[in-house]
Amino acid sequence: MQYVYVCYRCDHEFEVSKPMAEASRKEDCPHCGQEAERKYLPIPFSVGWVLSDRSNYEIGYPPNEWVKNV
Repeated sequence: MQYVYVCYRCDHEFEVSKPMAEASRKEDCPHCGQEAERKYLPIPFSVGWVLSDRSNYEIGYPPNEWVKNV
């Protein structure tokens, strides 16, 4: 898996490929050699509803219907 690390000393951000079992192990910054921390990225999430980009009248809904099921 690919993991993103950031060094708070020199602000260098880098990726490391390693097994999930070693995900919590800290890495050294390749730029300055100090210990870097893993950066946790948000997981993409969708609930299945989005705002409609079409006119409500065009798709036949009353004006107060602003969402559509995807």
